[in-house]
Amino acid sequence: MAEMKKQLKIDEQRIEATMPNKYLQPLAHKQWKIMERKAHEREEDLKLRRKPKGVSEFMYSYSKSFLGVFGLILIVVLILSSFIIPYTTQNPYHTDTTNKFAQMFTEGHILGTDNLGRDVWARLWHGMNFSFKLAIMATLIDVCFGVVMGILMGYYRKFDAVMQWVIKVLANVPTLIIMILATLTFKPSLWMLVMSMTFTGWIGMANQIRSQIIRAKGFLWVTASRTLGTKQRNILLNFIPTIIPMLITQLVFTIPGAILTETSLAVIGLSIPGGATLGTMISDGSKIITLYPRFTLIPSGMLILVTTSIQFIGNATQDALRRQR
Repeated sequence: MAEMKKQLKIDEQRIEATMPNKYLQPLAHKQWKIMERKAHEREEDLKLRRKPKGVSEFMYSYSKSFLGVFGLILIVVLILSSFIIPYTTQNPYHTDTTNKFAQMFTEGHILGTDNLGRDVWARLWHGMNFSFKLAIMATLIDVCFGVVMGILMGYYRKFDAVMQWVIKVLANVPTLIIMILATLTFKPSLWMLVMSMTFTGWIGMANQIRSQIIRAKGFLWVTASRTLGTKQRNILLNFIPTIIPMLITQLVFTIPGAILTETSLAVIGLSIPGGATLGTMISDGSKIITLYPRFTLIPSGMLILVTTSIQFIGNATQDALRRQR
């Protein structure tokens, strides 16, 4: 701080040294003062007109949303915990029939044990780990494939005609039927669930992006780019900023949807049998909910926290992007 004040004092002295004497050179001094004032006004005007950076402006707008910040912190804590805590817990598949239905915080079991003597705390965080992996992998595949197909369908008419026929065929097959057939045909696993979810999961996103690209094709910059001979690849890449708000909306529903789908499959007995997932915990706990409601309420509560935090993040992100327009 002292060095800054010293530097400012030196700068002021230099300015005074170059200033014409107001008594010996009154006209030059007056002209110098006018130029100094104009330069100062110009500097202030440039500061006001300077556009803030996109990322910094987005972060500033996002930080105004309390629920958005709360949801972001919550989901980060849950994700980090789901990838760290499983390394510190007991084996979630280890059964001990002599220690069934142990109470919470007894014999080293934070949340007690279930009807087979398995540690509920370990099963909970291994289930969270599985749910996040499933949601992230399914969402990435849906987003990547849906965005690529949507942009190509919206830009190329012939490709769109072919893909519309393919989509009509796929859309007539219910996703639940595909997942049931995949579960019955192959051994239930993480990759099997991901592939069965994404087999038709990209269709909705592709159709939404297709409609947005068809509208964006009429923009002036697209016509100018074609006239100037811009490469098709660069034009297609420039469409991405126009679909970001819609993409975020789709993500808000895709991520929780993947987790809830696995839970639904587990309830009807088609998830990984005996696996440590939120769905199997809720399914197993529902059978004895009247006697031990915590076996259902604990995983259900974690599921609600995940989906709610993602909803908060999605709403806050949409509001922040809307302010930037």
